[in-house]
Amino acid sequence: MKKTFSNLFILILILPVFVRCDKTQQYTESMSISYTVIKSAEAPVIDGVLNEECWGKAHTGEFLFNLDGSKADISTKIRAVYDDTNLYLGFECRDSDAASTVTGRDSPISSEEYVAAYLDADSDSSTYVVIEVSPTGAFSDAFVLCRNNGADKKTLSCWNSDLLRVSVSVYGGGARPDTDDRFWTVELAIPFKDFYTAPHVPPLKGETWRADFFRVELTKNRSYYSLSPTKTNSFDKPGQFARLIFGE
Repeated sequence: MKKTFSNLFILILILPVFVRCDKTQQYTESMSISYTVIKSAEAPVIDGVLNEECWGKAHTGEFLFNLDGSKADISTKIRAVYDDTNLYLGFECRDSDAASTVTGRDSPISSEEYVAAYLDADSDSSTYVVIEVSPTGAFSDAFVLCRNNGADKKTLSCWNSDLLRVSVSVYGGGARPDTDDRFWTVELAIPFKDFYTAPHVPPLKGETWRADFFRVELTKNRSYYSLSPTKTNSFDKPGQFARLIFGE
């Protein structure tokens, strides 16, 4: 409780400074890319296995090469559903060697292979939540303040989504380097109450957020993939995020 209070206090102090500076800057390059999240009466079990009926009904987003938007050489898929409490995300990553040694929460996830969700609840391109997950099940969560489309940013790593649930399954030799794997899957349940900047909790039908989903793969070289390519080596480009539409 003390940590949650201190996190919120930090946001109250810092957030107006960044929003004031950047509120008039709107980036629309990727506004044509959209993903519709369906509302589900069934909450998936967060066990790392995407076998619930709701995942079969969810729309599938296919990742592209992040640097140029071309067709990816390895399959990565994102699915999303929601209810009145949580946003649920499911990643499916084809991978011959799901390699990671990172463990624990808020570890240096981005130094190895991982997937990530960037979620801008109020679509202001100035504030968003970042959640990164490795094949080992280690994850990090942070709140980001930025301006000039990510040219200047501050990451509040002290922020935690207290009720965030994450689970990972690796199909093959496991999440150790140099093992023979086929793919790995990630399930997340992200509480809407942790999105302090969201216009409504839960989102209204038809409400739109900005969001993007990413993957870093190390099997051959360090390769970057995304749903809505930022076309740089940086994922912190909220102007290139897709439109996340909350549907029926």
